[in-house]
Amino acid sequence: EYREVNTQLKEEIKLKGALIDKLKEAVQEIGDEALVESNDEAEILNIAAYLKQQIIRQREAEMKIQDQKQFYELILNHIPADIAVFDNNHRYLFVNPLGIRDEEIRKWIIGKNDEEYCAARNRSPLVAAERRRVFNETVASRKQKEWEEKSTGKDGNVIYNLRKMYPVFDDKGALEIVIGYGINITERKKIEERVSASE
Repeated sequence: EYREVNTQLKEEIKLKGALIDKLKEAVQEIGDEALVESNDEAEILNIAAYLKQQIIRQREAEMKIQDQKQFYELILNHIPADIAVFDNNHRYLFVNPLGIRDEEIRKWIIGKNDEEYCAARNRSPLVAAERRRVFNETVASRKQKEWEEKSTGKDGNVIYNLRKMYPVFDDKGALEIVIGYGINITERKKIEERVSASE
């Protein structure tokens, strides 16, 4: 009976030791060295409580980030202009419904570029080339660039958009994102053409 109790105690100590080691590994990953120094078995509860607190904080931070993301997307999705956000390689990070109306295509384009978009949508590669040129100029000059883009709608009518690209840099001067936005100026162009024709 004594041997059984002794064996059980040894097993419990071994399990506690293994548990402490695992908890310490987890704490080391978080980066708090102060808790790792203790070898007291009583610290199991303190370490476990600490880890639980860190996990709760992390989840709260993740939820806050998700809420902020949804809030900003709500704003961007309701601005009366087509908005796109690009990474430093001119790949789409975000595009609002006015930029691409079809939800499936809007989801598909994330991580892709204008060359891929134009190829998939049977649009002229010249459109992609011009957008790439303006993107490169925007990044090189570190200033906003704008241009007029002419396209043909599904109904065969000509559409004019005034497009702009604006680079965003971090505190160290490295490019973070490029914001692209545009507004339909077809009516304005028609008026200009009528005025020009009447002169």
